[in-house]
Amino acid sequence: MSTVCQPGERHPAQCGVVPAGGLAAAARGTRARDTTQETERITFHVERRWIEAIRRQADLDGLTITQVVNQAFRQHFDSQ
Repeated sequence: MSTVCQPGERHPAQCGVVPAGGLAAAARGTRARDTTQETERITFHVERRWIEAIRRQADLDGLTITQVVNQAFRQHFDSQ
């Protein structure tokens, strides 16, 4: 199970810790931040495929995992 780094933390790729914003963001040394709303850390049990999809999308788009998750929640709840 991977852990997400806190802002400013750096880990070697082999340790299994995925930096927030994905590996590409860590390589660039930048992270896009969603500062429009207050956030809170919470744990959900989700299918592994969604965890990997979220990480992959964040990495591709240069976004944080938080931003991708918030976009998914926004799409879901705005459509109801």
